[in-house]
Amino acid sequence: MLEEMQEGKVSISYKGRSIRGAALFNKPCHLGNFKTSVGVSGAPVFPSFQSKEFVVASHKILVIDDSRVIRARVRDMLPNGNFEVIEAKDGIEGIDAIRAQKPNLIMLDFLLPRMSGYEVYQEIQSKPEFQSIPLVMMSGRREELTEKIQEPFEFFEFIEKPFEQKELIGAIKGAMAKARKARPQSSSSEAGVAGSSELTGEIAKLKKQVATLNKEVATLKAQNNKILAFIKKKLA
Repeated sequence: MLEEMQEGKVSISYKGRSIRGAALFNKPCHLGNFKTSVGVSGAPVFPSFQSKEFVVASHKILVIDDSRVIRARVRDMLPNGNFEVIEAKDGIEGIDAIRAQKPNLIMLDFLLPRMSGYEVYQEIQSKPEFQSIPLVMMSGRREELTEKIQEPFEFFEFIEKPFEQKELIGAIKGAMAKARKARPQSSSSEAGVAGSSELTGEIAKLKKQVATLNKEVATLKAQNNKILAFIKKKLA
C-alpha cells in the first residue's frame, strides 16, 4: 500500500491503484514512517500536507500589500498545498506579522498606508534575524524604489506590478539566492577605532577654535589698552 517519497514526489498505491503527487521535500523518506488511519470506506487516510503532522511541507509566505487583488493574485499563483499565505494590508500589520509568524519569504509593497514599505524595509535591514528572510519588493514603478534605494538591489528581488506567475516564481528564486549572501559587518573593535578617531578629530577642531578665540581676545585687550591710554592723555 505505501510505497515511498522521493524528492518532490509522493507515491502511494491502494488496491492496485498508484497515486502520485507533488510536495516540498529535500531528502527521500518512506511514507511508512508516518501515522495513517482507516476511513469509513476502508481506504487509508494520510495526514494533510498542511497539518502539524506534516509541517515539513509548509512554508509561510507573508504578503504585505494594501491591495486585496494583489494579495489574492499572489495566493492564486503559488502551487497548491505547499504554501501558507499570510496577509497584511499595511506596514504596521506587516512588521507585527514578521515578528509573530517568522515567515520563510516576504513580499513587500513599496507604497503602504500607516507605515511605508520603505520603512518596513529599513526595519528588516536593521535586524539580523530578519535579514536572512528572502525579500521580494513590489511596486507599480521601478522608479519609486530607485528614488530611495540605489541599484543594483543586492539583498532583495524586485518585481513590477502587475506580474505573471513566471515572473513571480523567478523573483522568489532570486530573493532566496540573495538572502544567502553574506553581509559585510564591521567588528566592535573597528567600530571602536572609528569612534575614537572621530572623537580625536572633534577635540582637535575645538582646540583650534579656542586658539583663534584667544588671539581675538588678545587683540581686543590691546585695542582697549590703547583707547584707555588715549583717554587718560586727553584728561591730563
